[in-house]
Amino acid sequence: MTLEQLENEPLADFETVAGRAPREPENFARPSFSFLAPIWYEVEQSGYSPSEGDYHGFSPDPEGGNYRYSPSLDQTRLRVLFPAFTRPAAESFLEGYRLLNVRMRYEEVDYPGLDFVILACEEGDRVWQLAALGKGRDAAVFRYAGQEDLADHLDTLAEIILA
Repeated sequence: MTLEQLENEPLADFETVAGRAPREPENFARPSFSFLAPIWYEVEQSGYSPSEGDYHGFSPDPEGGNYRYSPSLDQTRLRVLFPAFTRPAAESFLEGYRLLNVRMRYEEVDYPGLDFVILACEEGDRVWQLAALGKGRDAAVFRYAGQEDLADHLDTLAEIILA
């Protein structure tokens, strides 16, 4: 899943917005290896509104043009050896995505064809959101910072597991 599939607003990459290459890669995938989850990779994505404003820092509300809207989406995709490990592994990654200084409100929802869907959002705000979805031995975990509501995009998130 790409950040552009989630966002309603058009996005540009850092080089387009800043006129120079980023110091570190911004959109990349990192494979990892584990005995209990032989297929496991992480993807980090970020984007910037092409509208005017400073490109430094994240702002879900561009504050009158002071900052560009710059959402980010991190995701971990895994396949575990045993289906009984799917949910605990996804919950572990969900906890790993939680920011220490942010209190999250968790909710479990039903989605046809999936064994579990856990949604979390920042208490009192919706800037930081988390989601974990799983079926059988497969799970996907997301951390999103932006103005969209992940609950409204469950069809798109579920495609990763149901495909």
